[in-house]
Amino acid sequence: MRSLTALEARFPGKFFLPPMLSSTVIFFSGYRPPRPTGVVVSAVGAALVGTATGSTSMSVAIQLLWFKATACFYAPAAVLAGQMAVAPWFSAAARKNYVMSPWLSGHAVIWAAAAATAELRARCRYALTRREFQSLSALDDSELRAIFDKYDTSGDGFLDALELRLALRAAMGTDRPLGECRKLVAAIDADGNGVVEFDEFQGVCRSGLH
Repeated sequence: MRSLTALEARFPGKFFLPPMLSSTVIFFSGYRPPRPTGVVVSAVGAALVGTATGSTSMSVAIQLLWFKATACFYAPAAVLAGQMAVAPWFSAAARKNYVMSPWLSGHAVIWAAAAATAELRARCRYALTRREFQSLSALDDSELRAIFDKYDTSGDGFLDALELRLALRAAMGTDRPLGECRKLVAAIDADGNGVVEFDEFQGVCRSGLH
């Protein structure tokens, strides 16, 4: 958040609000930040809902309906709706400016930073995952089979992305995003059937990702 406060020092207007901390987590947690459409549409809904209701609880409830109606779900916007509801002293112009800056302008900076660093972050995560897979090489075949079978919840002899995520969590103590696990399945899947078989799982644990 220091980058946003630095921008505020150099340019007129605000770029940061405390609720944006959760936005930072959302934007940087996956390989790429979510589509900006959801952020913008949710912000518009929050401004309209909060202004119309004048009640924090009512505005948040209606905002959830807005999420459903527009198919654009962005949870931090519910905070914005609540802020709009409890600030009746805002004029229409002040509300509009508040949504534009700091809300949308600050989110634009965070989104751009997340998008610009997406490839670098993906490479770093891949390198960390390779190292974590190498740590499994100390397990013998029976231990690897026990992990594999435990999380093969469908009992079909394969691990899909969700099952692989659970297996990695148990074996390594790290929780990988589902999108990252889908990429791992694609990297491990030697025969191209879209899932991980035990010999593929065993092989990557022994020799690591390439």
